[in-house]
Amino acid sequence: MKRDMDLVRRILLAVEESQDPTVSYLELDGWSRAEIGYHMELLVEAGYLLGTVTHSKNGPAHYYVQRLTWDGHEFLDLARNQTVWKEAKTSFMEKGAGLSLDVLKAVLVEFTKRLLLP
Repeated sequence: MKRDMDLVRRILLAVEESQDPTVSYLELDGWSRAEIGYHMELLVEAGYLLGTVTHSKNGPAHYYVQRLTWDGHEFLDLARNQTVWKEAKTSFMEKGAGLSLDVLKAVLVEFTKRLLLP
């Protein structure tokens, strides 16, 4: 399964918006349960979410997310602005670069600086 940075961003937004401090089920329009579970696991591995993921033979991963981590909040603060998000993604696509979280975060920082500094 391919990593989808739009789904990464949407999951982080959904966890942040959740009134429940824990998330064990998440439904997002346009993405399957398997895609969401896979990306939840990636975000836990990357240290953006605090939680656990278990696997079953017959279905997608089951996850229990307690909250965003500091790094998750930092990334989301940079990615929240839709204009900055789209510009950063477009910049990557034009250069044919792969979207790693670390590099994407660095690009988001640069685009955010451009918005804030004259």
